[in-house]
Amino acid sequence: MTKDQLIENLKISVMYSREQEALYLEKRTDHPEMTVWSDMHEWYQGRAAAFDSALEMAQRLEDA
Repeated sequence: MTKDQLIENLKISVMYSREQEALYLEKRTDHPEMTVWSDMHEWYQGRAAAFDSALEMAQRLEDA
């Protein structure tokens, strides 16, 4: 995998994680009694943050 492919895959992962985070936030808001939605929202929020960090590091390597 090239650096460009890695960066593109990370961008896709960030985008997907943010979409899922928003989905579960909506579900959590609609059904506050269902704790699974809160758990999933937090999981995707953390996943997106991790992919964001990895993407930032990969882009720094690209610029170096």
